[in-house]
Amino acid sequence: MKQISRFIITLLLIACYSCNNHDERGLYTPLAIVAELEPRSEIIPFADMTPEERREYPRTNYVVNAPEDLPDDKVFGMQDIIAANVDFSRYTLLINYNLIPGYIFGHRYYWQYDNTLEQYELGCWFKASELDWDEESDLPEDWTYYRGAVIVNKISSNATVAFSYSTHND
Repeated sequence: MKQISRFIITLLLIACYSCNNHDERGLYTPLAIVAELEPRSEIIPFADMTPEERREYPRTNYVVNAPEDLPDDKVFGMQDIIAANVDFSRYTLLINYNLIPGYIFGHRYYWQYDNTLEQYELGCWFKASELDWDEESDLPEDWTYYRGAVIVNKISSNATVAFSYSTHND
C-alpha cells in the first residue's frame, strides 16, 4: 500500500510539473488605471443633424504625454482636464471621444497590454438605453457624445494604444 501511495504521489508531481505554465506570458496583462477623470457627455439629435454638424463631434482618441499634446476640444473644453494637474513625468493621459446611440447610464474601463500584438488597449463598456427610433430616419434620434479620460502609468510616446468600446442595452 505504501508503494502504491508513493507511485500515485510521484505521478501527481510529474503531472503538476508538466502542466506548469507559470513561465509563459498570458495573452493579456491587466494594467492599473491610476485615476479616472469625470467623464463629460452631451445628448445630440444625431438623426436630425447635417453631415457638417456631425463633424463637430469627432470620434477620436489621444495619448497625452505632455501638456502641449492636449487636443483642442470645441465641445467640452479642456479646463477640467488641465485642472487635474496630471504629472506627465510619471503618468500618461488617455482621452477618448465616442458617439453612442441612445443615452449612457454607466461605463467601465479596462486597461491592458496585448502580449501577442505588443500594444496597449483601453476599452470601455457602456451601459446604454434602449434606442428610440425616428420612423422617418434610419438612425436613432438621440445620441450621446462622450469624452472619457483616464490616467495611467507612463507609457512611451511611440507606444501603440488601441481604443475600443462596446455597448450593452437594457
